[in-house]
Amino acid sequence: MGFHAAIYNAAGQKVDEVHSTQPGGTVSWGEGFLPGVYFIVPETQGVVRVQKVVLIR
Repeated sequence: MGFHAAIYNAAGQKVDEVHSTQPGGTVSWGEGFLPGVYFIVPETQGVVRVQKVVLIR
């Protein structure tokens, strides 16, 4: 199992992807990206759960 998610900016453009081979834990993201609103969309089967995040510096 593991974790895979796409990252979108506020304009709806896909800007990155995150991956982890671990079934649980913490995934860090954001280095090299401008502060702002982003949306994390985990790869799931069926229901789409979008998580809004605010990247601040």
